[in-house]
Amino acid sequence: MGVVDVLGVWAMNDERNPKKRYIGQIYTTLRNYREWIDSDTVVIGDFNWNVIWDESPDGPLRGDFSDTVGIMNDCGLRSAYYSVAGSDFGDEDVPTFYIFAPDDVVDSVSKFTIGEYDDWIDASDHMPVIMELEM
Repeated sequence: MGVVDVLGVWAMNDERNPKKRYIGQIYTTLRNYREWIDSDTVVIGDFNWNVIWDESPDGPLRGDFSDTVGIMNDCGLRSAYYSVAGSDFGDEDVPTFYIFAPDDVVDSVSKFTIGEYDDWIDASDHMPVIMELEM
């Protein structure tokens, strides 16, 4: 992989348009810029959402977590954390940011670390992910 396009994510609440809050923002962005996202793209950041909230009583949202992951999978991207950890969305042990990357990147992960709660809680309730690659 040569040049990489990075789509940084920090999903927020949208009180004026609650259907597009959090994961709805990411879903809408991916749909609007789908032609830009390909096997040279990494989507990384704080989605502020989890599949366990897809059935939110405040829904329905414009696209949920499963829909959003589906778009990224269709674009050739998969979650590095869940691929390396071997777990399913919603079964993670600690809150984390997400990294969606092409197969060749995910397959070259040599080390994957999630920041320790005590080291990071002053900055965020999500723990950073550190992904080292052997390419």
